Amino acid sequence: MAQAMLHDDAARLSLPPAFVPSALSEIVVLSDFWSPMSEIRTMLAGLSASGAHGTLIQIVDPAEETFPYSGRVEFVEPEGFGVITAGRAEKWADDYVARVARHRDEIRAETNKLDWLFLDPHHQPLGRRTAAVPAQRHDGEQGQRAHRDGQSGANAQ
Repeated sequence: MAQAMLHDDAARLSLPPAFVPSALSEIVVLSDFWSPMSEIRTMLAGLSASGAHGTLIQIVDPAEETFPYSGRVEFVEPEGFGVITAGRAEKWADDYVARVARHRDEIRAETNKLDWLFLDPHHQPLGRRTAAVPAQRHDGEQGQRAHRDGQSGANAQ
């Protein structure tokens, strides 16, 4: 099995393959969403074209958010796209963190246009926000009111 994994040359896509969901579909996409915005826009356009709704949940390693590196660091792209050497990596941190924030803002703007949700682990724990997704989508105003009040849609009065 280890040999098979070492010699596996298959491409690993970060985003789901294109498909057309039904209009009543609720889609959840789990990814790091480090893909270029053009690819994310294309994915969202395809998935939402039928009227389906969904949630994008970003899953990342904490080091991908904070850039906790210092000194001379060699970054090797795991998919074989190259190597970048930082002479003093700590000098890159502020720009890196700002770029991550801009990328998330761009994703959030796209999902907001489509009435989709974008959840990232940095701003609020996913558990509470994710649990509220069905209430927001299926219970109408009652579910939205319950979500604001911290209740599930089924328990809202």
